[in-house]
Amino acid sequence: MICLPAFAGCMTTQPETWEVDVSGLDFIQFTYIRDRDANTSPSRRVTRLELLGNGHLSLEVGSASRVEDAFWTRREVPNWHDLRRDNIVLTKAQTTHYFQSLVDAGFFGKDFKKQQADDESRDLLVYSHVGKRRQACATADPDLVRMFRELLKRFQ
Repeated sequence: MICLPAFAGCMTTQPETWEVDVSGLDFIQFTYIRDRDANTSPSRRVTRLELLGNGHLSLEVGSASRVEDAFWTRREVPNWHDLRRDNIVLTKAQTTHYFQSLVDAGFFGKDFKKQQADDESRDLLVYSHVGKRRQACATADPDLVRMFRELLKRFQ
């Protein structure tokens, strides 16, 4: 005789929103790329914000390839030195607020990426790892754009 548990065939799913307990391993990264007039040099400007779970917030702005890709190593490229970098540290409460806002905006929801794919005005790239969950997508979601601008204002 074979005994099967009463819940056989059921699948547990993770909730799309949850109460965040920020870890030093968590991060949110925003990358905004603004293409400029072809006659303007440099022709593109990149802004990258990264918030780590320990509250470290870094800003990089410039046309250097390494703003877009921190692992870029070639030095014989134009605009290599066009990079401005600044760092600040947020309190634990401020850090938790931003991570919770990301989760509450539905960023980790199963349909979030699909909804963003239909939007042609996706200017903001968002990468995140929160509580063992990862997500990355291009978006124009108003909550995420607002969060990006709010974090950016902290450097002004």
